[in-house]
Amino acid sequence: MSDALQRYRAFDIENDPEMIAIDVQMDVALEVERLMESEGVTQKELAGKIGVSPARVTQILSGERNLTIKTIVKIATAMGMRPRIDFTAKRKPSSWREAMAKMELRAKSAMTSQEGQPVQSQWAHQQKNRIPFAKSAKTVGAVHA
Repeated sequence: MSDALQRYRAFDIENDPEMIAIDVQMDVALEVERLMESEGVTQKELAGKIGVSPARVTQILSGERNLTIKTIVKIATAMGMRPRIDFTAKRKPSSWREAMAKMELRAKSAMTSQEGQPVQSQWAHQQKNRIPFAKSAKTVGAVHA
């Protein structure tokens, strides 16, 4: 067995600090988006409440940024909430595929309302209502030489 394959099989995605950090960042992003949806707050409104640009809110919602505790507190208080951090026991090592399946399940449950209906993000709602470029563009005659 190759060294790369052995490292891959030994990789413990559930307990790797880098992967846990990414997972927590995504948890925060999903929770902020869920709160925004439930409160009817737009990205622009949230940006104004916490004193950042709408582009920064987009980065927060994408999970791209490592947020400080201070920023998380600003977001929570702007939404009328108080953040809480829970520490849980480490999970037993699992395969990459099992971990990804669990993460997908968590993401799906985060995107479902208490009534069992899918929660649609602001972006998805906008995309559903937009006119595709090909249908909205005017046809321009072209001259071929």
